[in-house]
Amino acid sequence: MEKQESIKKDKIFELVESFQKASKNKEFINEQNEEWVKWNYLEPLFDALGWNRSDIVKEQRILKGRADYVLKIGNEEVLVIEAKKVGANLTEDEGRQAVSYAYHRKIKFAVLTNFKEVRVYHALSNIKNIDNNLLKFEDGSIFRLNFEQFIEKIDKLILLSKDSIEKQEIHKLLSRKDEKTAKPIDESILHDLLQIRELLSKDLKKLRMQLSQLQIDEAVQVLINRLIFMRSVEDRGLENKNFLLGLIKEFNEGRLRKRLWDEILVNFKNFDTTYNSKLFAHSILEDENIFFDDSTLTKTIRILYFGSQDIQARYMFDEIPGDL
Repeated sequence: MEKQESIKKDKIFELVESFQKASKNKEFINEQNEEWVKWNYLEPLFDALGWNRSDIVKEQRILKGRADYVLKIGNEEVLVIEAKKVGANLTEDEGRQAVSYAYHRKIKFAVLTNFKEVRVYHALSNIKNIDNNLLKFEDGSIFRLNFEQFIEKIDKLILLSKDSIEKQEIHKLLSRKDEKTAKPIDESILHDLLQIRELLSKDLKKLRMQLSQLQIDEAVQVLINRLIFMRSVEDRGLENKNFLLGLIKEFNEGRLRKRLWDEILVNFKNFDTTYNSKLFAHSILEDENIFFDDSTLTKTIRILYFGSQDIQARYMFDEIPGDL
């Protein structure tokens, strides 16, 4: 890799030296919050890696909190940064959160860091076992650097520089398998919605043979639209997290006297009152006294959270493109 004039190696060395000194007082450094890490170390590191203030968008809202930074080149979002305090362990859940946010916004790379350690992931997929998304170098080592390695392995660290990302140097770490299994959010959600449509249609044909194909199509579309709306308001924080999954849990534990479908109909009425949305107005579902099998509804709801293969992290419906 060619030397990059925009990289301030002296500044990186100063940050490492400063962090080493601060780390000697473990009680002090472990008490510092995320803002301390961001202000004293991460933002200066961005600057040392050639990122300008205008390239950095702070605190994008996500389901469990925020993605602390989104880095841009021009109008293109290219990197998600999830920051944690030094005293916090960097867990799979936090890595999954950063990757999921990047995936839903079609950003290819995500970073989880507390400055003490940096982990770099690709976001071409949104799987539950998120450590599989850690970028790997040619020698098989993963892109995971301790701050003490920032100088020794500067060639790896500067893959996060603006210049390297602009030249797509970091893209060379994507394996053929990563790219082959990549499934953009729009393709993934459309595939799963087709699976749901087929599942619900088969159920109605089995349970209500007198319905015409047009009626079946209409009923299925009304139900899908309503469930997507319910997932969307949940992910926007307007309803309790996992409330549809909660209905399934209560049903499976025998805490609901009604069929699962009856309980969902009650929720439709509540949503109609709360949100005054035409989606929940009287429809063919009510006119024809339509109902769906409990197992079909369970599968449908789980797909709207975790996809049809049930191997991915949850969908974030507040970030899925509206035109889908």
